[in-house]
Amino acid sequence: MPSPADVNRAQPGAVWRDWIPGIPEDALPEMVTLPAGKFLMGAAPGEESAKDYNFPQHSVSISYTFALGKVPLTFRQWDDAIDAGAGLRRADDQGWGRQTRPLICVNWEDAQAYLAWVNQKTGYTGRPDAYRLPSEAEWEYAARAGTTKTYSTGATITSTQAWFDANSTCAVGSFAPNDFGLHDMHGNIWEWCEDSFSGDYQGAPDDGSALINEEFPNRICRGGSWYNSTEQLRSAARNWSSPDIAYDFTGFRVARTLCNSEV
Repeated sequence: MPSPADVNRAQPGAVWRDWIPGIPEDALPEMVTLPAGKFLMGAAPGEESAKDYNFPQHSVSISYTFALGKVPLTFRQWDDAIDAGAGLRRADDQGWGRQTRPLICVNWEDAQAYLAWVNQKTGYTGRPDAYRLPSEAEWEYAARAGTTKTYSTGATITSTQAWFDANSTCAVGSFAPNDFGLHDMHGNIWEWCEDSFSGDYQGAPDDGSALINEEFPNRICRGGSWYNSTEQLRSAARNWSSPDIAYDFTGFRVARTLCNSEV
């Protein structure tokens, strides 16, 4: 991995990593820079298996440069943070293995605790380019990667393209990336987003920002998991849960808005 100074982070598709002195070089996630753009968020009219809360389909414009984890956060990265002094609980791997398996059994509040530690260690706390969870709109934009079909793979998805209908997680990056260079956007684990859940997209932000409504405490998850069938892996599929409940099919990946000096 080149040093941060050797990578043009503004270039869409650039892969880079911040680092923390004193802990393993790969303790922080690899990030992929995504291009600004516009897309249609939500299920297309007539999309098979779509639910009421997948509608209405609406245009979203993301005018800023941001980056997303190339893969979901792994157990190794979580455990490295704990070993480096982060006040995180040791998440249960269900006996499936740690290392390159996606982190599971963490709730939304756990994700926020990890992000707070990363920002404190990197000096990003309180900055507009701090590490964070992606908004739901950013997540779907990244998952679609310029595509408009049910999945980024087209009208269908198969067991050679994603991990689903299985008995456990699999190592991150086991399948080919999408056109933005991101792995595991369909299947393996559901991923926490920043947003509050709402019953439909009426009045949803159209600028890529997260919808936050403290009257609705449940938080959004995206992507589908090892536990699900293909209908839950759709680019428009949504799930939600209480922010203090952890499941063995839910983890997260990190995001960052890039600052002017990086763009």
